[in-house]
Amino acid sequence: MPVFQESCAEQIQAQTIIIIHPGSMYLRMGRASDLNPCTLLNAVARRRLSGGVEYKDGFLPFVVPRTKELTQAMEESRLQVSHTLQSCLQSDGRRRYATPPQQIAAFNRRSNPEIQSPSKAEWIKMDKDIIVGDDILSLNPEDNFNIHFPYKRGELNIHSGPGGSLKAVMADLKTIWEYVLTEKMDIPLRDLKHYRAVLVIPDIYNRHYLRELTTLMLCEIGFGGCFLLQDHVAATFGAGLGYACVVDVGDQKTSVSCVEDGISHRNTRRRGMKENLEQALEMQEEVVAPTAVGEEEVVVDAVDSAPIALSNRDLDAPRDFVVGPQQLLGLDHAILQSIDRCPTEDLKRKMYSCILVVGSGMKFQGIGMWLHNRISLQIPYMYRAEQLDIITQPKEMDPGMTAWKGAAILSCLESAQELWIGRQEWERIGVRILRERAPFMW
Repeated sequence: MPVFQESCAEQIQAQTIIIIHPGSMYLRMGRASDLNPCTLLNAVARRRLSGGVEYKDGFLPFVVPRTKELTQAMEESRLQVSHTLQSCLQSDGRRRYATPPQQIAAFNRRSNPEIQSPSKAEWIKMDKDIIVGDDILSLNPEDNFNIHFPYKRGELNIHSGPGGSLKAVMADLKTIWEYVLTEKMDIPLRDLKHYRAVLVIPDIYNRHYLRELTTLMLCEIGFGGCFLLQDHVAATFGAGLGYACVVDVGDQKTSVSCVEDGISHRNTRRRGMKENLEQALEMQEEVVAPTAVGEEEVVVDAVDSAPIALSNRDLDAPRDFVVGPQQLLGLDHAILQSIDRCPTEDLKRKMYSCILVVGSGMKFQGIGMWLHNRISLQIPYMYRAEQLDIITQPKEMDPGMTAWKGAAILSCLESAQELWIGRQEWERIGVRILRERAPFMW
């Protein structure tokens, strides 16, 4: 009988906890008791005022003009792929031979395109002034709507264009989250004082943003309580692991860090952007200092927040971990660098034995075997006795849901009860309470 009462209490508690995991492309949001969250495009479209400036955040790859330089770069990449394939044996153990370019060209000339029937779908005429989520895809591009994605490259999308101020981004988040609560989850806003929220945040975070997000949840939207949880830590809970080197591949960024017993080790954090080389050197200062606040607000070593393509100017990090100019850092090297930054030999040994891949950016067949082959050849000799386990589909769930599910699990644990922050104490004490209760180093 006591067991039954306890399970009922836990179930009721889970129904009143909202888990929010915002990403650069999609928002995942739902009750901790839900099997899966509501997943929708993390965007809002606002009708443009007469004479207003047009602004649309893109969510499709940009069209790149095929210049002579680009054609040459593509040919060099093709040759690199060809050489790599030649160095690998086929699945049956036989040697692999590269296909001559003349044979490829002849095959392409003989190939005929498959003509698809034109889509009969029509643009939907929207009478509303604000459109949220997937309905944006049905808007006529000629309609006078501005489109805003409040997250970009895993962080708040602060920019100098229309709707790019921190206040405007917070207003977009409030609109999107309240839409999901009322329209998708049937929760009246007046009842939110009876609900609590867990916000999944990046492993590399900005203190100024976290203050604003906490204020948004408690004071603007009106949740009865909340706490913040790093995405890599949540992923280990979702996968049921006590420790792992977590590789989170999202729509616009890839991040790596080593997590043990619910702690993401700061020195092991690596973040890379899915951008071309020119855009990534341009992005360096924006990533390291995304707002006008002081550098101490960004809780990360300088090299950790730098994109995959780095310049070595103005970096105060150790020189052996700075990627030189015009170089790219491969995913396997980022993992090895992260593990090498672990503080103890025992922790390094653990991380080499368990690598967890989450996020929706690597859901294709063979990625686990590829990573295993790449990393196993580069593991230092003293750690090779450990079995290398690459987990790409934890508990047979969608890897894009792992962090959300982990936050849901953690929120219902007895040990999580001391993490909750209420509105009154937030208004009274402010950011100091995050230093005391946040489950990460503030």
